[in-house]
Amino acid sequence: MDKKFSIIIVASIVITMFFACGQRNAQSGKEESKVEVELEPDVYVVGYESSGDEFIAKLWKNGIEQELTDSEMYAYSVFVSDNDVYVAGFGGKDWNSKLWKNGEIQNFTDKKPNSIATSVFVYGNDVYVAGFECDRNANYVFIPTGDVFFSFNEKTKKIAKLWKNGVPQNLTDGKHDARAKSVFVSDNDVYVVGYESTKNKEIDIAKLWKNGEIQDLTDGKQDANAYDVFVSSGNVYVAGYESRGDKRIATLWKNSIAHNLTDGTNSASCFSVFVSSSDIYIAGFENNGDKNVATLWKNGMAQKIADGTYESYAKSVFVFGNDVYVVGYEKKGENTVAKLWKNGETQNLTDGTNSAIATSVFVK
Repeated sequence: MDKKFSIIIVASIVITMFFACGQRNAQSGKEESKVEVELEPDVYVVGYESSGDEFIAKLWKNGIEQELTDSEMYAYSVFVSDNDVYVAGFGGKDWNSKLWKNGEIQNFTDKKPNSIATSVFVYGNDVYVAGFECDRNANYVFIPTGDVFFSFNEKTKKIAKLWKNGVPQNLTDGKHDARAKSVFVSDNDVYVVGYESTKNKEIDIAKLWKNGEIQDLTDGKQDANAYDVFVSSGNVYVAGYESRGDKRIATLWKNSIAHNLTDGTNSASCFSVFVSSSDIYIAGFENNGDKNVATLWKNGMAQKIADGTYESYAKSVFVFGNDVYVVGYEKKGENTVAKLWKNGETQNLTDGTNSAIATSVFVK
């Protein structure tokens, strides 16, 4: 069974605690009474918030904020295993990949050249991190929309990477630009998704790597990207987009077969996928003709989780029992507000004084 999925199932079960209201009394024949108590799960969200001219990596546990750093860094992915909380991101003076374990930064790269960690997954005692590395130091220009944009020397190439317990593996050869966006481990098989560009960076091709073996999800005729991967009952689900002209089509690949969630009338994209029982949940956005609106698809049916008054994006989805958690952000005025939606109900993680974005959620 999938490690992540099995954790979710176990965690989803209602926890029953027994409290003794009275000890057994041999003379009276009384038994201990039993009281059922349902405990709330812990909700972990990561992202970043501006502080002056910098963005600070943040972790919110049940809405309570924790700063992961006091210098410019960005948190992109969170995974909880037993009582350990792992966060992947990048930043610092070296503008390099970062991995936090219980709030402490772990050194897992040689810090040369620049690299970015975009996803973390824990399987048993092994910690997997996906991302990419530049073949030379790059000039970074960060635009806080939940993804990383750069100003590169044209000769700079990005190599899709996977780190297992800090040991790097190149998923691409560096001939073309490539990024790994998400990693998932199931039955000892390691799945990574992302993209690789064609020659001269003209077209991005959505990619899936299984145990390092590459598979094209698209034919390279139009831009496409794979953002997230989830494995359940032997099926491999990948969320992303395919382009049609100047529009993006929200796309789910199931076992490499593309299923379009939108018709291309308005641009849309998927950033996250989660499978619970037989239900498939996908988080992303769809343009309403005026602005992009945070959207959740359940089994292909779209639900706008923001009202469309402001620009908004859903970046990550996690299902726990009967509850669906989505995080992302909404733009209000000059700033963005980090958001958590639980079953469609909105919770602001920040007050809008500074710009903030929630990028990943994990419930345990």
